[in-house]
Parts: sequence; C-alpha cells; structure tokens
Amino acid sequence: FPLAGILRMNHFQNYLIMYEQPVVKFQYKYLIFAENAMDSDDNKAIMCSSFEFLNENYANETAGCSKVRVSEQDLNYDGIIDEINFSVDFLTFHNYGIKSASIAFFVDSRISNQCDMRVPSAVIIHKNFNAGNDRKILITGKLESEQNQALACPFFLRRVKSHFFHEKLNENQTKLEEFEMRKIQQQLEHNPMHLKFRETSTDVSELSN
Repeated sequence: FPLAGILRMNHFQNYLIMYEQPVVKFQYKYLIFAENAMDSDDNKAIMCSSFEFLNENYANETAGCSKVRVSEQDLNYDGIIDEINFSVDFLTFHNYGIKSASIAFFVDSRISNQCDMRVPSAVIIHKNFNAGNDRKILITGKLESEQNQALACPFFLRRVKSHFFHEKLNENQTKLEEFEMRKIQQQLEHNPMHLKFRETSTDVSELSN
C-alpha cells in the first residue's frame, strides 16, 4: 500500500511531498451483495455482511453466502501489512454462478511520518459478469491515495491538524438502503485525503467438478 502525500509545512505555504506506507488493518466490517445469473431463481439476491441486524432482516438472502475468509500478509517482514486477501463463497443453487457483485469492506489506515493521522479507507467494488458455469473470480488491485488538499500537521505557534470524516455507518440499521456504497464512497471523497481501491486485473476461471 504505497502512499504519496503533500504536506503543508509552515505559514509561508511551503510544501513537502512525503512517501510513506500506511499501517493498514482490516476492520472486520464488510458488505457484499450479489445477483444470481438466473433471473427466475427464487433466491436471486445474495447478501453477506458483518452487521447483525441487517443480516437478521435479510435472512433468506444470507443463506447463499458462506465461508468469508480474510488474511493479512506482511511480505517483507517489516511489521506492516502489505497485502489483504478477502474471499467469499456464494451458493447459487444452480451451475450458472453470479451475474454481478458489489463489495465494500473497510480498513483502518494510519500514517505517522510527520504527525499521526488516521486516513479513511475502504475497498469498494462493483462488477458485472457474463453468464457461465460455476467460477472462481479473482479481483486484484491496489489501495492508492487520492488527495484534495495539502495535509496540515501542528508545529510551533500553529496548532492546526487536518480533519478527516470517517465513514459513519449505523450498524444497527436493518435496511440495505442505509448501506448504499455510492454514499460511502462520496463521504470518503470529502476528506483531504483518502485511500481508494484501484482494480488492476480480474481473472475468471471455471471450477472443476
């Protein structure tokens, strides 16, 4: 997760370009919504989430979701997570897989090069797929920084620090509309900086019987 940022240094509008790998951890908060490839299927929608009350309200939809797995990898053994692997199995009750999936999972990211900052971050993905047999779908990407303004750290005679608006999810909500991913993305973009998922590849392969 490389990160580059612009930091305002003093009253005279001097700026510093900083490079830092943020400390990133999965928050164990996620939401997945998928549609079966067969429109006539009684269980067309599949929903998985970490939100208890939402799951209770969509008990039929959550039946199609199983084996949510998360692993974090420190590839160079420096104590900082380099890679997060998130996977889920969908039960479609037929051999045609899913035709679309929307995924959001939240990570906590911090930088501390000049001062400690918690940078809002989320992986948000929406994909459509062609009809086909049961498949393994592998989506690969990077968390990259997007910055709207220079960051501010406190210094002598100037006690100003950049303020971030973190996702404000009411985890007690029972309606899927309250977790709309577009709104979550828009809220992240209101910050001086946020980390955003950029897809680099999607590989689709059929599962062997």
